[in-house]
Amino acid sequence: DRTKVVWFESPINPTLRCVDVKAIANPCRRRGTISIIDNTFASPVNQQPLAMGVDVVMHSVTKYLNGHSDVTAGVIAGPASLLQPVEKARRQLGGIVDPQAAYAIGRGLKTLAVRVERHNANAMLVARWHETQKGSRIDEVYYPGLESHPDHALAAKQMRGYGGMLCVDVGGGQARVERFFDRLKIFRRAASLGGVETLCSLPVLTSQWGHSDAQLAAAGITRSMARLSIGL
Repeated sequence: DRTKVVWFESPINPTLRCVDVKAIANPCRRRGTISIIDNTFASPVNQQPLAMGVDVVMHSVTKYLNGHSDVTAGVIAGPASLLQPVEKARRQLGGIVDPQAAYAIGRGLKTLAVRVERHNANAMLVARWHETQKGSRIDEVYYPGLESHPDHALAAKQMRGYGGMLCVDVGGGQARVERFFDRLKIFRRAASLGGVETLCSLPVLTSQWGHSDAQLAAAGITRSMARLSIGL
């Protein structure tokens, strides 16, 4: 009864699992609890949560919205009644992007739709190739666009495209994925995503840094996973 906000994401970092957006948004609205979704992985092109009943949508503008790995920014979108107090706090605390960054974001947004289409297409090709390597070179590939993904049907229902992010489990523990990581030549080794370049990061060294084996298992994450951001 004391819950004021439910904050969630879909697809989820780094496993690309998806949650039923409407199934979260609707009960929140009935109870008067604010629902906020991090829609960064999907982008507004692939998923539009406000139309599914979510109150507020958040994006890391650093990623797909800007699209060129040269800006640090964030955005929230939603009804004025919810955003007005946030805007006041932002103004008082000084969380305002500088003019050059704002210009770069505006320019990036002009190509968002065509960029995301290419991210979607390229990631699907890479995911399908990895699927042919299961059992030999890798243990598993996670991408919502694959029929083998546990949430494929849900993703197909609530997304227009499946995004540029995928995760592969190379097996063999952290030592093996680190060897894989160190030998990359075309992929750049960096923790960001959503830019024109293709990047790889290791969840155990970034988003899940310092987690115990039990915490990793509870989140469905292994020490041999690599997260791939497929570029243009």
